Amino acid sequence: MTVSVRPSLITFWLRSNLTVTDTMVNGSAPNTIFGVIPLGRNDISQPLNRVSRVQVSTKMAASSLLLGAIFVLLALVAGSGASALWWVLAIVAVASSYRAELLITDNGGGTQQVSVSPLDKDAVQSFAAEVNQRLASQTS
Repeated sequence: MTVSVRPSLITFWLRSNLTVTDTMVNGSAPNTIFGVIPLGRNDISQPLNRVSRVQVSTKMAASSLLLGAIFVLLALVAGSGASALWWVLAIVAVASSYRAELLITDNGGGTQQVSVSPLDKDAVQSFAAEVNQRLASQTS
């Protein structure tokens, strides 16, 4: 099974690719500076017999919500010409505050994380279910 997902709502043009086979979990995810500028990638290569758990985690980032609120206040205070920029920044900050991550935990307790757009959360959950099903079939 292979999935290709966006790492965030802001960087919709970047893709994370994840593949599970009978023996391995492979993939790559882009690294970014400030969450926007691409700079390299993070490769994932984990033998399936060393993976103990795969799960999807979702959370809200309070810092992004606070930044969005500050941008809303700046948009309300700014004149009509500059307020559009502040509104766009506020929308981006609030939209990026909801985050999803794929967590791959190995037998030693180490965890690899892959950030995922909330829009691609369902694809990653089905990928996690597939990996967990393969893990269960190996142990039985």
